[in-house]
Amino acid sequence: MDAQGVDRNLDEATRLFRLAAFAGSSDGMVQLGRCFLRGHGVVKDRMEALNLFRKAAGQGNVDGKVQLGICLKKGVIVQKDVAEAIRLFREAEEMGNLDGCAELAICYMDGEGVAADIEKGIRLFRKAAEAGNSSAQCELGYYYTEGIGVERDYAEAARLFHLSMESGNMDGYACLGQCFAYGFGVEKDLNEALRLIRISADLGNTSGISCLGLLQYMQLEI
Repeated sequence: MDAQGVDRNLDEATRLFRLAAFAGSSDGMVQLGRCFLRGHGVVKDRMEALNLFRKAAGQGNVDGKVQLGICLKKGVIVQKDVAEAIRLFREAEEMGNLDGCAELAICYMDGEGVAADIEKGIRLFRKAAEAGNSSAQCELGYYYTEGIGVERDYAEAARLFHLSMESGNMDGYACLGQCFAYGFGVEKDLNEALRLIRISADLGNTSGISCLGLLQYMQLEI
């Protein structure tokens, strides 16, 4: 599909999200908020995104709670409020939301807003990863490569990165590419490393761009 086709699809998707949101759909509000946050099909407007996430969360929408929590944790347009963010992540996790579970895990791993608890963070990441959350799979894979909270296991890390990649996670592509570049948990294959990392980088993923630059800097024979 050409760029015009992609733009037309984004415009149509945004139009439908807008109709749903204006009709009172909290799911529509969350999707439209994501469009405003990223500038997909609309002019980027983080304040409008925040307002939509807040409204959806107020209606009990679990994805709205997570998105609002992320904004509060990062201080996006609104005053940073990590305690409120954690409350929202915890509510989402208790409602079975995997993104909320992964966000709460990050807080425990980093000790942000809560006492650092690596064991609990790993447990939450594992819960989300085993249920198919691609971000949690990638994060847990990283901790296996570093041996943080778990015994270092490159093969398990590569397996998790592969699962994340299969779900379309661009960080998963970049991380699995690094495994192939260095032979971590897989047979070293520089061509495959470059292929995976380029897919991620070409779509603007910052991890992929960084990894691609590193490969070029190291002047690996690819």
